[in-house]
Amino acid sequence: MSWYSHLPLRYAGAALDVCRYMQEALRVSGEAGGSGAAPPVRSRMRRSTYRALADLRAEFQRTMSEPPSISRRATAWWPAVIALEQVMDAITATALAVSRGGVRLPESGVGQVCDALRAVGEAAATGSALAHAPELPDDETLRPVTDAVRALLGVLGTGERLTV
Repeated sequence: MSWYSHLPLRYAGAALDVCRYMQEALRVSGEAGGSGAAPPVRSRMRRSTYRALADLRAEFQRTMSEPPSISRRATAWWPAVIALEQVMDAITATALAVSRGGVRLPESGVGQVCDALRAVGEAAATGSALAHAPELPDDETLRPVTDAVRALLGVLGTGERLTV
């Protein structure tokens, strides 16, 4: 397998990990106080997802050590890597805020955001373009997450391939 396939697949995997963490963290934190066995599960998922993001960053750095003809093309991924990390940070902050406030997030809104992350992951894995910007919810509690996902989508752009 060449260097070329590592970065897109690692990115796709990290995007799906962020999606899974978001589903758990925002579902769990919206339930009756977020008590019981769920917080340890959420904590393990958060650590695992941040580890996947660290692995993605390491793969990017490894690719940057390749000859210039390869590393120049890989630089296009850096803004997308940072934007995905910012999405994860927004999810973590929102989950904490929601768990403290006892607010229940709309499942449909969390689903829409996750659909957008899945579309990003699929486009990265297949080297295809995002056909259009996925629809995102207009929920005040989810605003930090949706703003971060909008920024990620803005970095990626629509109609542009995610390969380097």
